[in-house]
Amino acid sequence: MFPKLVFSIVMIISCATSALALSERAESLIGQFSNEESSERSDAVEELVKLNEEGLEERLLGLLGSQDSKVRAASARALGRLRSENAVQPLMRLLGDSNRRVRSSAIFSLGLIGDSRAFESVATLVEDENDRIRDAAVTALGWFDDIRAVEILLEASFSDSSESVRWQAAESLSELVDDLNWSRSADEIDVDRVLALAITAIGDQDEEIRKTAARIMSGFPIAEASTRGIEEAVEALSTAIIDSSTEVRAAAATAMASTGSIEVLPFLGQALNDNERWVRENAIIALGDLGHPNALDWLVFVLEKREAREQMRAADALGKFGAKIGDVRAIPALVQAARTDSNSNVQEAALDSLAELEATEGFDVAEAGLRSSEEDVRSEAALLLGHTNNPSAVPLLIRSLNDIDREVRARSAISLGEHKALQAFDALVVTLTDDDEWVAAMAAMALGAIGDPRAIPHLLDNFDHPEGWVRREAVEAVGLLGSEAELGALTALLSGDDSRLARTAVVAIGTLKSGNSFKTLVSIFEGGNEDLRIAAVRGLAETEDVRITALFTPVLRQGDTNVGKAIVSAIGRSEIDGRLDLLRLAFEFDELREETLPYLAKLGDADALSVLQSRLTDAKNDRQLAAIGRRAYPVASQEGFELFSRLLSSRDVSAARSSAIWLARHGGSEGKNLAAGSLFARHLDVIKALNEN
Repeated sequence: MFPKLVFSIVMIISCATSALALSERAESLIGQFSNEESSERSDAVEELVKLNEEGLEERLLGLLGSQDSKVRAASARALGRLRSENAVQPLMRLLGDSNRRVRSSAIFSLGLIGDSRAFESVATLVEDENDRIRDAAVTALGWFDDIRAVEILLEASFSDSSESVRWQAAESLSELVDDLNWSRSADEIDVDRVLALAITAIGDQDEEIRKTAARIMSGFPIAEASTRGIEEAVEALSTAIIDSSTEVRAAAATAMASTGSIEVLPFLGQALNDNERWVRENAIIALGDLGHPNALDWLVFVLEKREAREQMRAADALGKFGAKIGDVRAIPALVQAARTDSNSNVQEAALDSLAELEATEGFDVAEAGLRSSEEDVRSEAALLLGHTNNPSAVPLLIRSLNDIDREVRARSAISLGEHKALQAFDALVVTLTDDDEWVAAMAAMALGAIGDPRAIPHLLDNFDHPEGWVRREAVEAVGLLGSEAELGALTALLSGDDSRLARTAVVAIGTLKSGNSFKTLVSIFEGGNEDLRIAAVRGLAETEDVRITALFTPVLRQGDTNVGKAIVSAIGRSEIDGRLDLLRLAFEFDELREETLPYLAKLGDADALSVLQSRLTDAKNDRQLAAIGRRAYPVASQEGFELFSRLLSSRDVSAARSSAIWLARHGGSEGKNLAAGSLFARHLDVIKALNEN
């Protein structure tokens, strides 16, 4: 018995050892880590990483404690190349190694692994007394994909005592800024501090540093800086836009839009005559993104007089995307471009902007666009016809449901839904069977918008369509059109494998014309998983049944954050009696307070208004002041009138435009007069606000 036991133990140990043992070749390569020739050590690391045998990581971690500094350094490099997360802490300990080569290897590897735990440890080494260590640190910081590195690398790029470190910092910064999402990460940095460093760098004698600084500023949220910071950025960019480097000028043009300041207009206007097309195009785009009406004449001139690529940019800039011009005075020039320009890209951009401007005058050019041989032109024309309010568009769109291009067919269906065209019913039912999922989905959506219950059987057939998008649009349409008879079909979807479809079905039950919808949704709300409960909240709000107040109250008292946020959002958007009490209850919980504030303020709750109005003093510039003001004064008030009357003349384009909209909507007759007399009077959103009530 005993000999067998010993034999078993030996076998277990042997198996465990062999599982971790490396091949003879791997062991030979590790032996090269102590070679006096650095090239031999580097080749060994490269080949070993390619082998990547089981047990290699554990072996290398053990070698980090070797007495031989060459072995420690090579092992550190190999672990970085393997992206070993288990090596982060051991490598961080090597940052204090007595050997410079080991420290450098650890720095490089921590950068390659990119674990945020090591960021600050590496960042501190930018101040190291050794040039090689600082060089390694600025290199590694560029690999972390961490916005905090921007400030560190910027400063190092023009202030480090070593030319090599300055150059490497600029290189790392150049790579880093291409990958950063500024809007997502800007709250992690001191915007004014980074902007000040970029302003200094963009005036540096070294062209590469100026290029990097200009690229940073071209994507940087300059408008989030203080008023003084924005003013200094405008001044720096006004010099950069005439820099000897094309890349600096082009990036400076883009950055000018990010300032949001009217002060950049003349510099962008001058850049339209730059000898490099890249700079001219960026200036055109920037004029559109800035969104000031005074740019209209420049852009119309480009649309009418310049070459095709610049015309296309100008046509796009005259539309309404985001902050773009959005001024209806552009419509005649866009109609002319769509009608007469020989370049299909220009026609496409003009038609697209006309659709964004909801131009009812666009019927003739849209009709002609549908006859184009270019698919993109026909697609934009189909979308524009949805905004024309011309009944003659309907037969044209019905014919376009048979276009060879999927996008034309899909957009034709969308536009028929916009027209609520009953005469398109039969054609849309046929389009439900289109081979393309987008086309079929848009046909289902259009049938829901038209509102004819005859579509229900055809939509029910699509509940088991192979494409999820089509299934969801069919479910939503049945919710709009259906009644008690469809409740069972929608409820059956809750037990399927498609969780997203199940959530869509729950909301659709709320829009269903069924007396039992409320009871069904209550059952889901009380017994479903969290995702279905959140969907049930939306569905219950759709029923507008006053009983949901009593249903939601205990849930809010329990402090369920995710479901609570869903309740706040659904109730805040509803007109249900008792919503004020529910929102006030939610306001008591820290996790729900920010979600609740705008809804309570809109209902005139004094506490919510007080909180929001107290934040007005936190604004760093006019854009932030206008944004906070819109939440603090969601309805007519004397304080709001005074604030937005002043901001109407702001040098920040966004603040001035949003002030015109607020005054038109909430400022009474005097506010409407101010808005109508402002530079933004012909902006589409201001026109809509002036026409309200």
